[in-house]
Amino acid sequence: MADNLKAAALAANLKGESKKQVDDLVKSLFVHRELSNLPKEVAAAKYAALPPDQQADLVKKYGTEDPATKPSRGWLGSAWHYAANYNPLTLAFKGVIEASDAMTRAYRAVAIPLSEGEIGFAWIKQMIKATKYLTKDVLKTPEQSMDATQ
Repeated sequence: MADNLKAAALAANLKGESKKQVDDLVKSLFVHRELSNLPKEVAAAKYAALPPDQQADLVKKYGTEDPATKPSRGWLGSAWHYAANYNPLTLAFKGVIEASDAMTRAYRAVAIPLSEGEIGFAWIKQMIKATKYLTKDVLKTPEQSMDATQ
């Protein structure tokens, strides 16, 4: 992933502060991956040897929970966790969008069959209409169709 970030930064022709941010992220990702692959005691010793600002940066970016042993929060706990860690306005907007999409799908599921006249038979009527056009002439092979037109 670090190589992809470097390539993206190079392709975007980043300069100055933006390039420094990408370089810091790549370095942080490399250190995090290295610490994650070490045994726990060795990783703790290596982490303690890092400068305090780099330690704080690693904790800020990657947290302190071990993904293998993190507590199971359940659906309500997870919702609370994400609601507390994300902008409430963004979450509310996303919720409104999801509710709007659900209402649109529900409306279309009812309105389209009603406009066809009979709720349960809209699909069957469409199949009957389609079979009127699928005659033997239409189902010929392309070579037969080309011979008939020449």
